[in-house]
Amino acid sequence: MHFIFNNIKHYYVCFLLLVLPLFAHTKTFDVLLYNDGNPPYSMFNSGQKSGIFIDIFKRLSELTGHKFNFRQLPVARGLREFDMGNIDIEPGINISWRKSRAEVGLYTIAYASSTEVLFGKKIKKIGSATDIYHSMVGIVRGYKYAVLENHFSKDKIIKIENRSEKELLKQLVRNHIDYVCIGYITAKYYQLQNPQYRIFENVFELGNADVSMRLHPKNEKYLSEFNKALAFMIKNKEIDAIYQKYTFSKLK
Repeated sequence: MHFIFNNIKHYYVCFLLLVLPLFAHTKTFDVLLYNDGNPPYSMFNSGQKSGIFIDIFKRLSELTGHKFNFRQLPVARGLREFDMGNIDIEPGINISWRKSRAEVGLYTIAYASSTEVLFGKKIKKIGSATDIYHSMVGIVRGYKYAVLENHFSKDKIIKIENRSEKELLKQLVRNHIDYVCIGYITAKYYQLQNPQYRIFENVFELGNADVSMRLHPKNEKYLSEFNKALAFMIKNKEIDAIYQKYTFSKLK
């Protein structure tokens, strides 16, 4: 009887979350996505949008009744538009990444984490940057990694820059470079898409940060609502399921 009651209670809560917002005031939020996409978080193909962010907002729309309008902008312009209040939400952000902005923003509860890794063949144990001296390491142009910055030089770690993780992985599989600095989820996405990359793995963690939805302060009254919806998704493993949809696992 206790089990039945708990199930009824669970589905009643689900019903309230799903149905009550439909009778409340709904709003359309402008969500920032960056030009050229950011696989697997946001991807654009023949006018169609897909990816982790799109799936999360689709579910948030079902839970809250709100609508989300995706705006593709260059990074610099997107950040300015947020500062001016023309963008409502920037997804997948840690507050430390935006502290220097004119408008820092408000943040929901963390719904996932962002892990940056050194990706390549696990030939030896790597415990620090000095263990990869005299190696060629690929980095997306403009990106910085605190644990490596003081070690880049022709006599230490040789930095090889390219325009995207996708291009760096092509260099890695051709043995043109030894390692790639890349987001762990991004690496697992490309492994899902291309079996050639499955010989590589995370050999050293470069950094880890929790990520949230960054809201412009004009939307403060909606913060609690988004927190409740995200908490519901986290508790029911919906966020995990979305991430797993776009990443390679040996168990698949």
